[in-house]
Amino acid sequence: MALSLRTSLAWCAAALLALVLAVVALGRRPEGPVSAPGGVSAESPGASGEALRRPWRGLTGGRTGGPVEAARSAGGGAEVEALWATLLDVSQDGVVREAAALKLAGRNDPRLLDRLWDPWQQGLLPPGCSWIRDMMAAAEGAAAAALPVRPPIPAADLRQALAQAIQRTLPATERIAAARRLAAAQTDEAMAILEALWNGDFEAPAELRIAAFEAWFQAADQPAIAALGERLAHGNAPPADELLALLEAMAGEPHPGVREVALPLLQSPVAEVREEAAWLLTLNADEITAEEVPTLIEALGREPEAAVRRRLYSALGEAAAPYAEVLVEAIRTEESSAVRLSGFQAVASMAAADDQGAIDRLFDGQVAAELEQTALGAAEYQVRFEAVVVLKTARTPGAVAALQRLAASADDPRIAQAAALP
Repeated sequence: MALSLRTSLAWCAAALLALVLAVVALGRRPEGPVSAPGGVSAESPGASGEALRRPWRGLTGGRTGGPVEAARSAGGGAEVEALWATLLDVSQDGVVREAAALKLAGRNDPRLLDRLWDPWQQGLLPPGCSWIRDMMAAAEGAAAAALPVRPPIPAADLRQALAQAIQRTLPATERIAAARRLAAAQTDEAMAILEALWNGDFEAPAELRIAAFEAWFQAADQPAIAALGERLAHGNAPPADELLALLEAMAGEPHPGVREVALPLLQSPVAEVREEAAWLLTLNADEITAEEVPTLIEALGREPEAAVRRRLYSALGEAAAPYAEVLVEAIRTEESSAVRLSGFQAVASMAAADDQGAIDRLFDGQVAAELEQTALGAAEYQVRFEAVVVLKTARTPGAVAALQRLAASADDPRIAQAAALP
C-alpha cells in the first residue's frame, strides 16, 4: 500500500522542525536523516495511496537576483539550483514543490533557510510550506507566534494590487498575482477584496476564485474557514472541482474549525469531495468529539468507495474507543488490505490509550493474530511492514508477543528488523 505523499511531507516537515530545534539546543548539526527499514516511512497506514491534486496557480518572484542566484551563492551546486527551480515552478504540483522545499531546508544551511523565508513571506509558495515559518522561529530562538505571517507591503503596491485584483480585463495570471500581494498585505481592505473575489462579488474565473481563497486562507485561516462553512450550510456550494480545490488548500496542516466544514461533506455525491473531506477529518482528528463519532461510523456504513473508507477509519481517534468492537466487526468485512490496515491502526491507537484494558483484550483476541500473519505472508513488503507498524502502535501483550516472534522468525530480514523491540 503506497503512502500518501502529502502525509509523508507533513511527517517530514515535523521531523525536520524537530531536527532544527535539536540543532539550536545542542549547537551542532545532526549527522543526517534516519530512514525506516527498507527505505519506507514508518508512517501510520491511514493515508491514501495516491497523491491528490493540489494545484497552486501563481507567479514567481523574489529579491533582486532571484533565489536560484542566491542558491549559487549559498553553495550546493547544481542540485540546489535544480531544487530552487522546482520550488518556484508554478506548473508543478504543490506537493512536488513542497518536497523540494523540504530538501532545501534539510541541507541545514542557514543561508538557504533565509532564502526560503523570502518567497514564503511573499505568498509565492504552496500552503503546505507553512512549516518554514516554524523553522525560522526555531532557528531564531523565538516563538512562532512572534513572527509575522506576512510583512506589510508599500501603500502604493497595495493600491495597485487592489485595482488589479478586481480588474476583469486583465489576464487571470496578473489578477492572481495581485491577489497574492493582497494576502501579503494583511490589511482589512485586502482581506475583504480576497473574500469578495472568492465569493463571486467581482467577476472572476474559477482559477482566480480558488487562488483568492487560498491566499485568504493562508493569511487569515479562521475567517476563510468560517466563510466556507457558512456558504456550505446555506446550500451555496461551489462546483465540485472548485470545492475540491478549496478543501485541498486547507489540507496542509491541522486548523481549528475545519472538521465542521468537512463533516457535512461526507454526504457529497462526489467521491473525490468525500475523500478530501475524510482526509481533512484525519488531519484534524484530535478535534473530533465523542458526539461526532457516530456520524463517522454511519458514513463508513454507507460509503461505497474503499479510498474514502480508508480515510474515515484514519479519522477515528481515541474518541471512538466506545465503538471499538463495532469497528472491528466492520473492518473484518473489508476486502482491501489497505483499508483493513487503516482500520486496525485506528483500533491500535485506541488500545494504546486504553487504561481499562478492554480494548487491549479486544485487540489481542481479534486483531493481533491477523496482523502477525499479514506481516509474515502478505505478498507486498509495504503491507507486511505496515502490519508491524500497527502492532507497534498497539503495544498490547498480544502485540508484543507477536512482534517478538516476528523479530525471531520472519524470513524477510527487513520485517525482523522492523519488529525488533528496544
